[in-house]
Amino acid sequence: MIRTTISLIALVPAVVAAQAVGASSQTKTKTEAQGGNVALTTTVDAEVAAARTRGLPEGPIAKRVAEGRAKGATETQLATAAHQVRLNLEGAAETMEKAGRTPSGDEIERGASALERGYSRADLEAVIKTVPADRSLVVAFDVLARLQDRGVGTTQALAQVQSKLEGKADDAALEALVAGSANAAVNAVPAAAVDGKATVGAAAGAAGAAAGAAAGVTTKVIKKP
Repeated sequence: MIRTTISLIALVPAVVAAQAVGASSQTKTKTEAQGGNVALTTTVDAEVAAARTRGLPEGPIAKRVAEGRAKGATETQLATAAHQVRLNLEGAAETMEKAGRTPSGDEIERGASALERGYSRADLEAVIKTVPADRSLVVAFDVLARLQDRGVGTTQALAQVQSKLEGKADDAALEALVAGSANAAVNAVPAAAVDGKATVGAAAGAAGAAAGAAAGVTTKVIKKP
């Protein structure tokens, strides 16, 4: 009886430790399943398959994965990147569908590109509402992304595109916004250079004037009886 009691006492710490380990493993597994580590719950192939099932274009995912492989990314990193691209594609598609559109693959791809660059679904929806139902959204979304790439803030870019669309501007007029932002950036450099030359010239002129004044004073001093 005494031996049995001692054995049970000895087993208690082991049982408690095993329960603690089991609880810890369950918590970790639950966290990972909830998205704590995307790479542990997905693969590139799984993301491509999910995009195909949803009717999303697979090209953007394949392109991102190819870029990652060229840079030496791990399979974990590739899976995470593929997952993010798919989420953006899905978000763009859902936004257009919510607005009553049946988006094309190109529209979904451009919309996802805009989302990746910092625009929100609400921003995309605002653009969609100003574009006629029979007109493609490709150029409008593309211009949003390209303006952001050129350093134009998302709020300002959105306002510019919306203003053009509300004025019934065609796609060529939207494209001109990108060209205009590029020209503004280029023209800013010569202006700065001109200002710099003017400053240098002014400084040189001032120095010359000072030197001339000093020479005049010296001459007067020498000629003084």
